[in-house]
Amino acid sequence: MQDKHFGSCLTHPEDALIWNEKTRLEEEKEATEALKQKTKSDTLHAWEVQRYKESDTKIFDLPLGHYTRKYDVQDIAAAFNLAWKEGTVAEIFVRIKEHMATNPGLKTNPCFAGLYLKH
Repeated sequence: MQDKHFGSCLTHPEDALIWNEKTRLEEEKEATEALKQKTKSDTLHAWEVQRYKESDTKIFDLPLGHYTRKYDVQDIAAAFNLAWKEGTVAEIFVRIKEHMATNPGLKTNPCFAGLYLKH
């Protein structure tokens, strides 16, 4: 919220009422926008916490190529304990493929076996 500097001057009473109403509406709008941003931030945080909790138990039963949405690819990266917040889908895919190639033992893990299937 910006600092507001008020000066003193003689105004018509109706002008003062208009000014007060305008100021009140601006403050309401700012408060509504702040609440909207906080709600959005809280929702996103709760969603990320839930995804993190489920990353240890989630079963990926489709081949890696079937996961195209960013949050699905991020879930796979998180399950492998890879960096998942940074980068594009393509960059995250590269990290996942490298991890899968260097850890072939994951093929026997029921959570990840599906990722190794061919289309």
